Amino acid sequence: MQLLLNTLGALQAATTDEHGTERLLGRGKPVAMLAYLACIPGHRASREHLAALLWGDVESEAARQNVRQTIWYLKKKLGDGLLDVTGEMLALVAPCTCDRDEFMSAARRADFAAAVRLYTGPFIPDFAAPGASEFEQWCELERRRVMVTFLRCADALARQWLGEGKFRDAQELARRARDVDPMDQATWRLLLEALIAGSDSLGAASEAEHFSTFLAREEQEPDAASRAALRAAPRWRRCRGTAGSPRRSRRSWWDASRSSATCCRRGSRRAPDRRACWW
Repeated sequence: MQLLLNTLGALQAATTDEHGTERLLGRGKPVAMLAYLACIPGHRASREHLAALLWGDVESEAARQNVRQTIWYLKKKLGDGLLDVTGEMLALVAPCTCDRDEFMSAARRADFAAAVRLYTGPFIPDFAAPGASEFEQWCELERRRVMVTFLRCADALARQWLGEGKFRDAQELARRARDVDPMDQATWRLLLEALIAGSDSLGAASEAEHFSTFLAREEQEPDAASRAALRAAPRWRRCRGTAGSPRRSRRSWWDASRSSATCCRRGSRRAPDRRACWW
């Protein structure tokens, strides 16, 4: 029996037996327990631990009964030979191919192109079930670790492509990284750098304006590296102000941009100050 486990972008398990028969199992606590066993070191855990992990809202005996029922359900849906149940321990023994493991392996060997290709979405996204708060917390930590690894790989690959003159590919990857974690200012900087390197002045000016608006809306100040990237970006012509007008201080344009975002949140009809920019 061969187990195929998808955890990036969606949660699904599939097995194929010696006759080529494929069995599928979608979302729910059974496949969540399977994913947990596949991802932890040693691929084994005690019944008590699994009960607390996924059924923390019921009494201990009821939770252990749920574990027993889940084991029976997994064998019924995916076939025998998947799990080894020895006393209090439960182990995943079937050969397993997991997309999360393949992604992390590619990242460890610095195969950034493969890692970027294998990252198809967040680790076990949007899982929520009664009594499974501990599992959800574990998912959140693992989700963050996998996402940070993807961003590191995307940054390295985008810079490699920039060095090879593959500006369009680098820009698309940088935009993808920014969309994965817009709260990380480094992803915005990578996108600006890629657009500037590819001589896309209009795109760089547009993204710089979007970046400044995003920071104001989230009430964040740009860090030193982000300020430098925004200063290096081309300017919108309408942001230059009238000829001979005194240049605004950095604090003044930060305050003006924040004020514009505040007006938008409050529903003010006052038009934002288009001269408020990061330059």
